[in-house]
Parts: sequence; structure tokens; C-alpha cells
Amino acid sequence: MSLLEAQTDFGLNLLRANSYAASQSTIISLISISIALAMCYAGAKNQTANQISQAIAGDAISDDTQMILTNAIYFKGTWEYKFEKNQTAPKTFYLSENREQQVPMMKIIKPFPYYEDNQVQVLGLPYKSQEVFLYVILPKDRFGLSNLLQDITGQKLQNHIQEAHKWHNDNSYTQTYVELPRFKIEAGLSLNDALKKLGITDAFDERSDFSGMTDSRDLYISDVVHKAFIETNEEGSEAAAATGVIMRVTSVEQFRTFHADHPFLYAIATRQGDILFTGTVASFE
Repeated sequence: MSLLEAQTDFGLNLLRANSYAASQSTIISLISISIALAMCYAGAKNQTANQISQAIAGDAISDDTQMILTNAIYFKGTWEYKFEKNQTAPKTFYLSENREQQVPMMKIIKPFPYYEDNQVQVLGLPYKSQEVFLYVILPKDRFGLSNLLQDITGQKLQNHIQEAHKWHNDNSYTQTYVELPRFKIEAGLSLNDALKKLGITDAFDERSDFSGMTDSRDLYISDVVHKAFIETNEEGSEAAAATGVIMRVTSVEQFRTFHADHPFLYAIATRQGDILFTGTVASFE
């Protein structure tokens, strides 16, 4: 297993550990979590260090709090091809078999990296410079996000990304008609249980050894709190509204189509597959 696949697996495992990921929109940052664990690893010794090391490869404040380690990552991306705001219109998003909601649906026609198989469609939307993309992994089964989260692996997701770019290189003039909901997600998660499932156990109790940080061994992790935010709109991420020439679709049949009108998995990643953020879109405010 490559390092990229292992890092991707780590993120997918964290998503899977969140039992609401298939029914509520969420976001996590692999880089932020990995940095936090690396900071702990730098001060850990013995078995505690081993467990944290393996996991990286594969109201938390009280009177007892002795140390808080924090880090932050910020991403602001503008689309290479902006969605025209005057094309955005309400459209049905199918949340579940018995629930649907009208959401602002953005539209665009451009040649994009694309891949599909019997289970999914995968679309790559480039940000400026085309070094970072929003990859949308859309189950062909309208209510198949839960099964997708259980089935997908780091290797599969990396293969999907590479195959999408390979297809785009071979079909650079083929355009895709895209419908994507405008969405905004803010998620706060406690990662204790998820990290314990991945093998970090000693770090959370008196067995921990963080003597690399202090002169004693009475320090342990009480909580790992992760908070992340994403907003995707016509401009890109966290951008103001835009106007432009009206786009008209006269014959959709001649385009490849990608309609994200039901829950999906997404990842913001580099062209090479380094995952910066990942999460799901399954609900709206």
C-alpha cells in the first residue's frame, strides 16, 4: 500500500467511524488531524508513540487540562471555471427514500476529469492553477452513500482520481454538463472513539507516556476535537457572488451528464491525490 493510499484510508476510516456521515453533511481535514497527531507523537515515547505512529500511517477544557495542542489549516479556492450565478436555480435533492429538499443547484458545461464504473460517477472540478480539485464521488444508486462509504478504500479512491485525469487527457474536448448543489458545511467532531478504533488507546489514559513533553508521565489525551468548515458556491470556496453571460443548454444529449442530486462523497485533493479535506454532502441547513 502506498503512502497516499494509507493516508486516504485513514481519512475514510474516520468518516466511517462517524455513524451520521451518510445522513448528515460533514467535513474533516486529514492534514489538520495528522499534524495534531504528529505534534503528540513528537512528545510521546514507547508504546504511546508506536500507536500514534501507526495511526498516522494507517467541552474538552477543564480544571485538569494541562496542555492544549492546536493547529489550523485554511483553504480558499477559486474555480478555474466559475459557475454562473444566474444559472443557479432551485432543484430537488433526494435526501433519502422519503425525504427530499429544494436546494440551489449550480450548473456548468466544461471539459472536466471524469470517471465512472458500475457503482459511481467521479468528477474533478479544478481550482485555479488546476493543481487542486474538488472531486465529487456520486453513487449511481440514489440512496447508496452508506454502501459507498463502507465499500470504498484508499486504493479505490486514488484509482478513481487517476482514472478521471487519464480519461480527461484522452478526451480533452468532451464536455460534461454538471449540476452541483451549492453547499456550506461546518462540523465539529470528537475523534476519541474513532482514533481508539484505529489503535490509539494508551494515549487516552494513565498508561500514556508523553514524557517527551514534560518531566513526568501524568499527562494523557482527554479529547481530540476537530472542527472544519467548507463553503462551495459559484465562485469557488468562500467567495462573493459572480455574474456573467447567460448559458443556455440547447441539447443536453450531446454532453456527458453529472447530476449531483442525491447524497455524495467529496474530497479536496491535489492532482496527485493528496487529500486535504474529505466529507459528505447528505443534508442542508
